[in-house]
Amino acid sequence: MRLTGKPRRIQRNSRMLAVGLKGGDHQDLDVLYAAMGCCVRSQLATTLGAACTESGNLKVDEHQQTTVDGLYAIGDVVSDLHQLSVATGHAAIAATHIHNRLPPRYR
Repeated sequence: MRLTGKPRRIQRNSRMLAVGLKGGDHQDLDVLYAAMGCCVRSQLATTLGAACTESGNLKVDEHQQTTVDGLYAIGDVVSDLHQLSVATGHAAIAATHIHNRLPPRYR
């Protein structure tokens, strides 16, 4: 279940969280997750021709390469998993692919 609106109070009883929202809505919950949200800033890549999803996330292949050859993307601009560990993993995948594409004398 997703509640919308600004909470005006959150109270804890022995087993539940009671959330009261501005406007009078109320819900008892077992678990409450906060969401920070994200504004995808993919305009530079899309200006260069990279394809994106409806929400603005860049489409990438298994090597983190966008639909533009040689243009890679990682982290929040690719995935809705807003975690440093995800971005770090993306970066390692992209860096390995970039390295492997270099001519032998640059490796």
